[in-house]
Amino acid sequence: MNSVYHVLQLKPYYQRMTDTFVPKSQDNSDDVQELPKRQRKPPGFYKDLSRGKVQVHTAAQSQGSSNFTRNFKKDKYEISQITNTLFLSGVHAIDFQKIKELGITTIINVTTHIPEWKFKGIKCYKFPVKDDPKEDISVYFDSAADIIRSVRAKKGKTLVHCHAGISRSTSLCIAYLMKYKRKGLMQAYRHIRGRRSIIRPNPGFLSQLVHFQDHLIQSSRVRG
Repeated sequence: MNSVYHVLQLKPYYQRMTDTFVPKSQDNSDDVQELPKRQRKPPGFYKDLSRGKVQVHTAAQSQGSSNFTRNFKKDKYEISQITNTLFLSGVHAIDFQKIKELGITTIINVTTHIPEWKFKGIKCYKFPVKDDPKEDISVYFDSAADIIRSVRAKKGKTLVHCHAGISRSTSLCIAYLMKYKRKGLMQAYRHIRGRRSIIRPNPGFLSQLVHFQDHLIQSSRVRG
């Protein structure tokens, strides 16, 4: 599947991803805006889609590719803070001492090959998802968002991780921001990208997030 196909596949959704915002949720509190962004302006989302399949890193040699490689090496061992109570990382960043220092009380593992963590005092969930555009990650959008919100309500903090902290875990964090923080897909993406520059949900997951956004908007209209 080439990069041109990816762009054409998602082009019908692009305007909705950019301009549509999820109506007000029941969660009126907001810890999203309290953190400074790590970079002033994240690169264009549509441009990112044209770079091809989300992997490390099969795109042609370019400045964007070089930046991604450099940022990946830097972020590989980092736990990125998305909100005051939500963190995102790859598996290489997970260290019990670091987790305790950050006050993380819950871990959501979004891989098929990493066993469920057995950290004392840490609640762990495992959502077995492959980083494949054909994989149905949407079945976990509501569950993950509800867990993150519940942990926050109990004054805890959640870490969501996959193998590299690029696609699967990012998709679940976006779903949370959309469902409970009133952010549209593009806004949620840019918020996370400003705090972890290497995120790149694969096109299949992005398409599912668009449908999730549509579902949230429709549900809000029905309730209203």
